[in-house]
Amino acid sequence: YQAKQLISRKKDDINQESGTEIAYISSKSAGNMESVERDHILKVLEQVGGNKTKAVEILGISDRALRYKLKSYREAGFDID
Repeated sequence: YQAKQLISRKKDDINQESGTEIAYISSKSAGNMESVERDHILKVLEQVGGNKTKAVEILGISDRALRYKLKSYREAGFDID
C-alpha cells in the first residue's frame, strides 16, 4: 500500500512538473504482454521445427529460460509438444 501511495505521489509530482500524463501498465496489459510473448515463442519454435537450440538463438534467451517458459505454459494448460 505504501509503495502504491509513493508511486501515486511521484506520478503527481512528475505530471505537475512536465504537464504530461504518465501511462502505467495495468495488470490486464501485463497479461496481454505475457500472451504476446508466449505466442511469439511458440511461433518461433514452430518455424524451427521444434529445435530448441535454434529457437533460443533466435529469441535471444537461454535454454534454461526457454525450458522454464515451456514448463509454465504446459502447467497453464497449453498444448506444448
